[in-house]
Amino acid sequence: MMHHIGGDCASELDLPELQLMMKKLWNLLLAIVMLVVIALIVTLPATWMLMLFLGNVGLNLSYWGTLPLGIVVSLLIGAGGSNDTFNTLNVFTEDD
Repeated sequence: MMHHIGGDCASELDLPELQLMMKKLWNLLLAIVMLVVIALIVTLPATWMLMLFLGNVGLNLSYWGTLPLGIVVSLLIGAGGSNDTFNTLNVFTEDD
């Protein structure tokens, strides 16, 4: 008789637990797909503008070739437009 270290998975899991695991797996995969789609939509303007600029320079890259730089530019634009909380300690201001 052959023994498995983890036991027999089919006999240890009942149907409701298996259905719950499959539902969680489906939700995880759906969330990953939605994250990719949202990331492509959000980075589209910066990537498109870079494609136009790089096309005028003569590089003529495709959308997929420009996408990594478009992601970086989108992050820089987002960080530049965020609220600056570093100066809340009045590091760069002088006291009167």
